[in-house]
Amino acid sequence: MKNIFRTFHLAALYFCLSVGVTAQTNTSPRGITPEDYFSFEFVSDANVSPDGRLVSYVVTKIDRAQNRRNSSIWMAATDGRSRAPWQFTTSPQSSNSPRWSPDGKWLASGRADSGGGRGCSTFRSVAQSGLSAGDERRRSEANYQSEEWRQRISLVAGWNSSGGRQSHRSI
Repeated sequence: MKNIFRTFHLAALYFCLSVGVTAQTNTSPRGITPEDYFSFEFVSDANVSPDGRLVSYVVTKIDRAQNRRNSSIWMAATDGRSRAPWQFTTSPQSSNSPRWSPDGKWLASGRADSGGGRGCSTFRSVAQSGLSAGDERRRSEANYQSEEWRQRISLVAGWNSSGGRQSHRSI
């Protein structure tokens, strides 16, 4: 009888050890493959609103079928509790470089045109609740991705150095 219990205990121990080893083998991490790249989402260019309640940022995804990257502007509440992050721009063209107006009522950004080389700057009003994109205004702008454009976006948006809004003007 002792032999039967001993055999049973050894078999149970062997079974437990083999299940543990098998489970450990199946959960081992794997390296990143080239295919994984197409499922990545890249986050960049975060900017906190002047009142500190919201942060705008750019999310870039890979569109494998179109063989291009597509960027959109997202928003999130800085307290992390009042609402889940949401997509602020939904244009089929990429949006980038979000910049807040000094009063926090407008968000300026660049947007590519479907043609590619040229783009425009857009100004979207941020609803009082900060939960949706409001009125959009567009201004044509050559080479919207240039460093010069990024440095001068405040001028394009018509925001003066003291934080006030002035009339829109061409560069």
